[in-house]
Amino acid sequence: MRQGDQLEALIRKGERELRALENTVQILKWNNKDMKKNFEKLNPTDPDLMMIEQLEEHLRAVSEQVKIRKKIIKNFENDGRQSVMNQFY
Repeated sequence: MRQGDQLEALIRKGERELRALENTVQILKWNNKDMKKNFEKLNPTDPDLMMIEQLEEHLRAVSEQVKIRKKIIKNFENDGRQSVMNQFY
């Protein structure tokens, strides 16, 4: 009887491990499916994609304005230094 009980315990343990592995495989399949969705090509008319493009264009325009304004400030600073230098010499 003892050997039969041990075999039965091993079988039950194996069945539990098998169910756990089946659950893990199912979770991996769901995650894989979700990942495939994330890598699908975006539709060019997708509103989110259009918004991203508009925001990127706005960012480029604002960055260009910042660059121009920094250049203007630098020129003012240089002009101010030159006028101060001219006053002392």
